[in-house]
Amino acid sequence: LWSYAILTGLGPSVVRAALMFSFLHTGKLIKRSANSINSLLASAFLMLVINPLYLFDAGFLLSYSAVFYILAYYKDLYNLFNISNPVLERIWALTVVSILAQLGTFPFIIFFFGRIPVLSLVSSLYAIPLAFIIITTAILLLLTSPIPVLPLLIGKILFLETKILISLAGAVSSLPFSVFETPHATVYKLFILIITLPVITSYLLKDEKVHPHLAFISLVLILL
Repeated sequence: LWSYAILTGLGPSVVRAALMFSFLHTGKLIKRSANSINSLLASAFLMLVINPLYLFDAGFLLSYSAVFYILAYYKDLYNLFNISNPVLERIWALTVVSILAQLGTFPFIIFFFGRIPVLSLVSSLYAIPLAFIIITTAILLLLTSPIPVLPLLIGKILFLETKILISLAGAVSSLPFSVFETPHATVYKLFILIITLPVITSYLLKDEKVHPHLAFISLVLILL
């Protein structure tokens, strides 16, 4: 995992993943269970100790906010529907991940980019499986590099897979209303969203833990 992180340039999102899984697997090695959110926050703390300026990096904020929402709310949202069909269950699981990632990153997306990707739920259904296939093919390409001819064939397959992913992304982004343009959020609005969105999400998915009045006040703040 760390070899992959170094190979890809030690970007904030990759380092976050490597650190987090290092904490989780270290816990398993020493026979102690590790809380996923604690591991996520510990990796964020270490990254900020190494480089405090990560706090202002878009990749750092988008990565951590998305993963935090997925870890915090995945089970609650997933369990809303009991799906027995394995194909539909897999589609629902990917949809849940996409919904939560979009919710978590929403404040930072409008702050940094001033736009909302409306069709990201659709794109995740093909992007996540294709990304896994591409990474697997790339690793296979590295492992077979000393063998004559074979890497050329795998390289062509990798190129085709990447081309398909880019073509699909372009097709979805070109659809009408695929992106909703919005004014960039101010820092004040950003903090309002960061505080209120988890309150409303927790009320909808974990209603016993959030008072209705608090959820109502959060909704009013967002509308204002």
